[in-house]
Amino acid sequence: MLKRIGIYCIGFLGVWLVVSGYYWLKARQVRAEAAKSLDSFFAEEIAQKNALESLGDVDLDPLDFSLAKLQEKLHQPALRQPGAKNTTRVGWACGRQHCAIWADFLVPFSQEIPPTTTAAGFVVNDPTLADPHHLMVGGIYLGETVDQMQKSCQKRGYGLSMGKNRMSWNENWSFVWSDTNGKIGLLVFMNEKMIQNAKTQEDMSSSGVVGVHKRATK
Repeated sequence: MLKRIGIYCIGFLGVWLVVSGYYWLKARQVRAEAAKSLDSFFAEEIAQKNALESLGDVDLDPLDFSLAKLQEKLHQPALRQPGAKNTTRVGWACGRQHCAIWADFLVPFSQEIPPTTTAAGFVVNDPTLADPHHLMVGGIYLGETVDQMQKSCQKRGYGLSMGKNRMSWNENWSFVWSDTNGKIGLLVFMNEKMIQNAKTQEDMSSSGVVGVHKRATK
């Protein structure tokens, strides 16, 4: 009887060791993958930080977000990717896959972007550990407080609220922001007029109106 109990105990212990070993290996694998992902994240952030700081003081104006002007101030873009709905994203101050600065052009990825083409959207974000105070877009600095941004907008005669964390910049442009501890870490500018015109053309094209108009004018 005692021998049988001993065999059962040894068997149970063996099963427990196998199960424990399995979960220990899985936990070790998860920790290793998490550490690898964290290292990759910080490598991306540091690359963006260094590239952003290498630009020096930059003052960008939404009134001239043409590719030529952006290249003049930010140099040649580091990344070019397909954007949403047959558009093209161009990036500066980049890591391997992500950029601190993005411009969205209403040009298919398969086509070259003419230098005079104006971006329909513009995004700047603050990489971890970076000092963003030398990058200004439309009179707004990354890293400044929301109160400072709002006061600056009022002095310049714009900044009509369009909802939570969203304001108008002029009759064509609006912007949204996100902040951490009251300091702006992300700015997204959108050319409302350009985006709306593109949407209208897309709707007309999908409904066949453009094709009918072209045939009627031949």
